Amino acid sequence: MNPVFFSAYADFRHMKDLENLLFFNKNQKNYSKQIDKSVTRFGYPRIILDDKRIRVEIEGIEGTQNLFIFDADGDDSSLLGVLIYYRQSIEKITILHIAVVEDCSANGKYAQEFITMRLINRLKEDSAKIKGIELLSFAYRTNTDELSNIPIKHKT
Repeated sequence: MNPVFFSAYADFRHMKDLENLLFFNKNQKNYSKQIDKSVTRFGYPRIILDDKRIRVEIEGIEGTQNLFIFDADGDDSSLLGVLIYYRQSIEKITILHIAVVEDCSANGKYAQEFITMRLINRLKEDSAKIKGIELLSFAYRTNTDELSNIPIKHKT
């Protein structure tokens, strides 16, 4: 696997790529029912510009956070994906949305880079460092209407 870089924000120059990723991603059709349910339950995503950095908020949720993934660090980087989440309770972080570029999706030509799993694993690692977090939940799945949970194991 190639190295990747994570950040809580993206540079303004990634605005068009982020818009395409969130709002014009051809893979959305595969998850349209789940996305619709998530939007109904939590609200619509919107891109926020803070100085020269961008992030994604969900309109109905205070404290939405992001995890962006890039193919490089610095000015030559390309946006590969974003994970949008929030701390739903003292013990649970909920993933509201994951979007990856089409070439990095499970059916893309770079599927072997496992961008979606790398985003989830990074959030899981980061969550294990936060006192009180016990579960990582998904707001939507393909096989069920219920949230799925991944237990967080804290290092002792």
